[in-house]
Amino acid sequence: MDDDEKRIIRSIVRLDEKRRRGKLKRKETHFDRKARAAIEAAERDIELGGATGEVRDIIVEKIRENIISGTTWERIGETYCGRDTFYRYSRRYQFLIGRNMGIINDKTKKGSGG
Repeated sequence: MDDDEKRIIRSIVRLDEKRRRGKLKRKETHFDRKARAAIEAAERDIELGGATGEVRDIIVEKIRENIISGTTWERIGETYCGRDTFYRYSRRYQFLIGRNMGIINDKTKKGSGG
């Protein structure tokens, strides 16, 4: 992914977080629904080294926190994985969102961290 694609995907995740918390007051658009579906699909489809249940939910939550607030792995709390693995998961999560949104195609996968 190039830097522009990363910025767009991070913005999508940040907007989704605002929407989830009820801080986004505008009417839901087609783009909002597409973004929510892309994020839900990425959360469902991402491979997290066999993590399931509550551990999986915590890892995904920490990945989102990293993307939304820029909190580093060192300050984010328990992630149930090492630093390199965490950032690899984060890049893969962002790649899946981009692919699901149609921003990135599978041919762009090279260099995406996944």
